[in-house]
Amino acid sequence: KGDVDVGRYKDILINVLLILFPVLFYLVFLRESVSIRQNQWVSKFTIILFVSLLLTMLFPASYTEGFSYDLRIIPIIVAFLYGGALPGLILVCSMLCFSLVKDPGSFLSNLGNYLFISLILTKFKNFYHHQTIYFKAFLISFFYLIIGITRLI
Repeated sequence: KGDVDVGRYKDILINVLLILFPVLFYLVFLRESVSIRQNQWVSKFTIILFVSLLLTMLFPASYTEGFSYDLRIIPIIVAFLYGGALPGLILVCSMLCFSLVKDPGSFLSNLGNYLFISLILTKFKNFYHHQTIYFKAFLISFFYLIIGITRLI
């Protein structure tokens, strides 16, 4: 009666690990300076986030037939907030290319959503870094909620 159905949550847990492990690997083994991370076309940080993005797109977290959590936004948010505009735009372009190949019917809605997200995150970065950890968590959660709402429209 009180058992938790782990099967229902398996995909979401795997996706969280697919996002966290590459980032943790970067933090432990591959750290680089902020200027390299933000200004080089291909930094270790961008490559690690690209791997996370690719894995979340290849193995989406489904919760019912035809519906899935869109966790690919998480590496994109991290790229914009901690890497800057260049890594963020590289990830957005990569995601859009993959999206065009995988599901051409949703390309235009993805393009509109992610252009909007890119503009907001680019302007939002400086404000974000001057906030407390609790307010940062609230802002990211609120931002993710707005993204979810735009997907419904």
